[in-house]
Amino acid sequence: MRNLLALIFLFFQFAFLAKGQVTFQKLYNSGTAYSVLQSSDSGFVLSGPSDGTNALLLKLNYFGDTTWALKFDTIHIQSSLKSHDGSIIVVGTSGISSGDVAVIKIGSAGNIIWAKKYDSSNNENGYSIDETLDSGFIIVASVYDSILETNDVSLIKTDSIGNIIWSKLYSTNFNNYVGHLVRQTHDNGFIVMGTYNLGSWNAGIGIFLIKCNDIGDTIWTKKYFTNGVNGLGLEETRDGGFIIGGGTLLKTDSLGNLLWAKQLTIGNGILGFYIHELVNGYVIAGTGYVGTSEFNLTMVDTFGNPVWSNGYGTSGDCWCYSGSIVHDGGYALAGNEIDSSGSRIYLIKTDATGNSGCNEIALPVSSISPSIIVSSYPVAVLSLNMTVSSFMPTIRYGGEVTTLCASVGISSISSASFTLSPNPAITIVELIFEQSKTSSLEIYNLLGEKVDNFHFSRDESEIKINVSGLNPGIYFVKVETENGTSVQKLVKQ
Repeated sequence: MRNLLALIFLFFQFAFLAKGQVTFQKLYNSGTAYSVLQSSDSGFVLSGPSDGTNALLLKLNYFGDTTWALKFDTIHIQSSLKSHDGSIIVVGTSGISSGDVAVIKIGSAGNIIWAKKYDSSNNENGYSIDETLDSGFIIVASVYDSILETNDVSLIKTDSIGNIIWSKLYSTNFNNYVGHLVRQTHDNGFIVMGTYNLGSWNAGIGIFLIKCNDIGDTIWTKKYFTNGVNGLGLEETRDGGFIIGGGTLLKTDSLGNLLWAKQLTIGNGILGFYIHELVNGYVIAGTGYVGTSEFNLTMVDTFGNPVWSNGYGTSGDCWCYSGSIVHDGGYALAGNEIDSSGSRIYLIKTDATGNSGCNEIALPVSSISPSIIVSSYPVAVLSLNMTVSSFMPTIRYGGEVTTLCASVGISSISSASFTLSPNPAITIVELIFEQSKTSSLEIYNLLGEKVDNFHFSRDESEIKINVSGLNPGIYFVKVETENGTSVQKLVKQ
């Protein structure tokens, strides 16, 4: 019975771990993260500006430690995605005074696979990119005409190596008409979400949607306006409609018709940059204002009613610009921390309930149902003559990290004590026992599945095992000793 209880305890220990108990808060190089995503090896990729004219791309492991870092001169990275082949695609702007849309494909080791610039002879800025079902890409950008002093939205469809298939311009009479996000939809078309204003920023900001078919022709358009409406997150929902995330949540059907709206009140407000549909609601990541700016993670139910809200931040101003759900069920939030010494990238990894381990507080949150003005609007769709050219970005290397708090999510479960060296390991790992002697050893992955086991004589207090056959990742070593059972975490490189 004792052995059975021990096995049951271990099972739940591993199951609990697999659901997201690794948490941390970390600060990195000077700069800002506009995008965070999880990489194929369960690590993270952060991207954004390192200063006014350069960009930074950080590759981290599962615990937030830097694996490699790239700095790009005279490039401003706006967003990134993980491609189906495990590579990273970033989009942004190349140039300082006048820009071109820039797209760079980077391998898992930080190597540049290809880089392309897109120019229409105007000033272009790349904002968002999505991988399409044909393994190509769709890019949304802004095009500024300095003669007419107008800003319009453009879509660029490329093949898998960045060559242009088609490019189109979407022109209106709005001021500051900017497409912030593009996604391919389930019908193989595209949805573009962005913002506009009514003549000046003081007059208010509205949100627009453009639904296109697979060759960029407009199917429908919608604009949404009310005092305080905002939102820079968008996701197609399981019912074929859309959820727009921000301080104001908008749920639409597949034609953009408004089903419901909720305006969240957390302190002095919240600006959402990321929204994701869950089984029982939605989670929103962004920046909240409670005295000072801070990271915010809020969960709402299927009708936008608040369930819980957490605020995170140091003593400086903290701005969250991106979020991502993580394979273990937790969340990653990224942005920056600004204090008297400048701006540093700030990354928070939480568990599934929003706990990160430090610098956090549960916040009261309420909501109202605002009156939203919804209407279609005319858009002139024009073919856009763009040229594409390959280029090699200027790259510098470097990275630094400051850990604010961290938890690997497993506690000691017996009095038996041993060490693993080296850890992380590549081939051989040595186990050294302080007092107890081992008789068996088992290795489990994050799903609680046993992937290897060994048996030894009880008089051995030092053991060497070969782990070269394990895939890179996180494992747990369980040993049976004369004093009971013990578990240690092992990182395989």
